[in-house]
Amino acid sequence: MDDTYRRRNILIGVGAVVAVLAIGGGAYALGANIAGGDRPNAHGSVPPSESTAPDAGRGRPDADAASPAAPGDGDGEAVRDAASLRAAAEKAIARTGAQGAMSIERRQNGHEVEVLLIDGTEEDVFVATDSTITQSADGRDASRKPLLDLARLDAILKAALGAAANGADGTVTSVATSDDLGVAYTVGVALGSGRDAEVELDSELRVAAIDLDD
Repeated sequence: MDDTYRRRNILIGVGAVVAVLAIGGGAYALGANIAGGDRPNAHGSVPPSESTAPDAGRGRPDADAASPAAPGDGDGEAVRDAASLRAAAEKAIARTGAQGAMSIERRQNGHEVEVLLIDGTEEDVFVATDSTITQSADGRDASRKPLLDLARLDAILKAALGAAANGADGTVTSVATSDDLGVAYTVGVALGSGRDAEVELDSELRVAAIDLDD
């Protein structure tokens, strides 16, 4: 009977040790789930963590990515000149009902625009800075000169300024089409200090000639 009692006590002791180890293992597993963050939890799922959550920055532009380069001063000046010349030409065309403009020249207090009328004759129109429009009373002559492409005016002036000013300050004073062989446009540029230039461009806006007036 004593042997039976001892064996029972031994079995109870072994069972207690197994129970303690089981409880300890469960506690360890629970602790690992809490500490690890990306280990399966009690339901077999993976809780979100820094390693599994979507990248907060994904899909956003890189803050250090290079932004588009702004146009240089020469380009900006050409765009401003083109805008004022184009506006004057559009007003002159609208007033006269002309086919288009053949030349635009900057004048004091406004612009002088040479337009081609529906009947094929040319007329000078002065567009003042206050939008007052005065049509020339002179006789009209027939003209075969091409019309200015006002949508291309920015590119024409950029090419002329780049050739004449070569990175320095310059202002376009006039632009006109040309019927000379190999010349599509003639552009006047004021370079400052009393210096002027006349730039001739071909139809591809390549420089045909530059006349510098020192």
